[in-house]
Parts: sequence; C-alpha cells; structure tokens
Amino acid sequence: DSKVCYLGVDSKLFEPLDLPRQNIVVGLGGISPGKGLDRAVRSIGTITASERPSLVWIGNFSDSNYLNEIEKLAGSLEVDFVQKVRISDRELVVLLNQASVMIYTSVLEPFGFAPLEANACGTPVVAIAEGGIRETLQDGINGFLINDNNPIEIGQAISKLINDPNLAREIGESARNTVIERWSLESAINNIENILIGEVKSTTKNN
Repeated sequence: DSKVCYLGVDSKLFEPLDLPRQNIVVGLGGISPGKGLDRAVRSIGTITASERPSLVWIGNFSDSNYLNEIEKLAGSLEVDFVQKVRISDRELVVLLNQASVMIYTSVLEPFGFAPLEANACGTPVVAIAEGGIRETLQDGINGFLINDNNPIEIGQAISKLINDPNLAREIGESARNTVIERWSLESAINNIENILIGEVKSTTKNN
C-alpha cells in the first residue's frame, strides 16, 4: 500500500528573529498567474485605506506581462504593491519576521512550502482553502483558512490579525510549534526512514 511521506521545511533557517512587526502583508512565490497575485491585491484593497497594509511580494522569478497587470490593478485599488525578486535567504527570513501576516492565494497549489516557512518564523497565514494548504493550515491554529476566493473575507481576516497583536502573537507562536512538531525537515526525514526501515524488516522477516 502506498504511504504519504510529507515534506518539511528548514526550521533552523526559517526562525523567529524577534523583530518588530510592521504594517506589511507578505506574499511568497513566483510572480505568475498560478500564484494568484490578483487575488491578493483585491483582498488588500478591501481593507480600510487608513489601515491598509503594504503588500510585499517575494518571487524567484517574474512574468513581466503579469507583473504589469498586477501593478495596474494595485494602482487602481490604491494598494501599495512592492515586488522583490531573487532576494537572499537572509532577506527573505527578515521580511517574513517583519510582516504581520502572510497571504497565500495560490491556485490549487499541490503542497506549498511558503506558508510553512512563514509559520516557522512565527508569522500567521491567511489563505484560500484550496489545494495542499488545507492539510498544512489549521484554521485558528497557525492562521486562518477562507473557504473561497472572497476578497472581503480575506481582508477581514488580515485586519483581525493586524489589529490584534496579542492574537497574532499567540497564533504565531502556535504556528512555530506546529512546524516543529509536524512539518520540520527532521520530521520528514524520520518519517521516510521509519517507513524504509519497516519495509526492510518486513522483507527480511518474510525471507
């Protein structure tokens, strides 16, 4: 019978730095349609202008045509959109620590490392509940899951975390603990090793 060997993230690289949180929402993933940047911009655009956070998007590549569309959309909704492409791991970890929230709007992403990397830094995630995120994000434990692509609900969840630092801190701490317990590299390696050792023992016994 097949078994799922879940992936893990480096919880030693992605770690809390105790930096002051800023009025920033971070997104992480290639700047392309599959990552749903338009969903993120529309969601941020629903937040009251006086409280509206900046959206800092970190990508390992950028589709120039799609980026132009996103910049136009952000301008029309008065969303402060900042792109950062191919930054260092250190800068990435710093930004994840400075952000109040990660927004995750990918379209049917099979697994998705980004939310767990943010969680490992103690950063809550607000995500659309589709694809692999439904396994890694527990609503109210390491972030908030929104059942469909509803910009208003996504914006409200983000505002809730930004306006309640104690709640954000509590969920951030829970998020870090969840990664250590279930989604670390060590957990992934142990899982694979235990399955392989079990198969070897089973084969030896049968022979």
